Amino acid sequence: MENTENNSIVPTGIKGEAGFSWLSDVMDALPEDSVFREVVSVGRGSYFTGYDDGFDAKPFVDHIYYADLAAQMGEKLKIGNFVCIAPGVRFVLGGNQNHPLTAVSQHPLFQLDPDGDWRNLQKRGDTVIGDGAWIGLHATIMPGVKIGEGARILPGAVVVRDVEPYGICGGVPAVVRKKRFSDFEIKLLTNRIRWTQWPDEVIRENVKDLLNPNPDFQKLVKISEKLEHDGLLPPLLRIGNQTTLRAFTDKQNSY
Repeated sequence: MENTENNSIVPTGIKGEAGFSWLSDVMDALPEDSVFREVVSVGRGSYFTGYDDGFDAKPFVDHIYYADLAAQMGEKLKIGNFVCIAPGVRFVLGGNQNHPLTAVSQHPLFQLDPDGDWRNLQKRGDTVIGDGAWIGLHATIMPGVKIGEGARILPGAVVVRDVEPYGICGGVPAVVRKKRFSDFEIKLLTNRIRWTQWPDEVIRENVKDLLNPNPDFQKLVKISEKLEHDGLLPPLLRIGNQTTLRAFTDKQNSY
């Protein structure tokens, strides 16, 4: 991709307030015919940090590999709401990139037919980054991976398989090492609270509760219930009862 002069893309690595870029602004600033617009979608509040790339940081789209091939195969990179992406994170798209595991030769040029088109393309499906996920420094996300809501990908991880919601995942290849919350609390977050779908003004009003290291899950559920009642949040699965919820609310967070 040619380097543009658009200020919303180029200075993502300038130190200071401009050391990160809102991904929605980055994508909107691309030309209408950009392949990245075809391949990449992002939700509100998601950002990319460019500090580690130096003063002349690479634009976010330079961290997305094989976008042309992904477009040819109909695969996409879908980034949800309030996703945090650290410097040097790489998204590898485009299925298997024609390096077959079981063939004698792994050389991609042997996979071209006489017309120059790829043979035997194997789709991996869309790569999906769930709401509220955090992807650490220099992590690599391989094609077709689904990262669940609220998951944390540790620095340097190479993610080759799906990551469950609120899992903490690291290593090469990456594995889930623990969960950020209990199974019940995760169900509350994903099915009842769903804070990443709250209106912006509600998030601002309750930001202290969202940042509390010992979350009051009962309070967050009540906020979502009011939003549902007012038609500002679609109703989803209800789990547990008030007594059970209160018991989990009183539990101290150990992470």
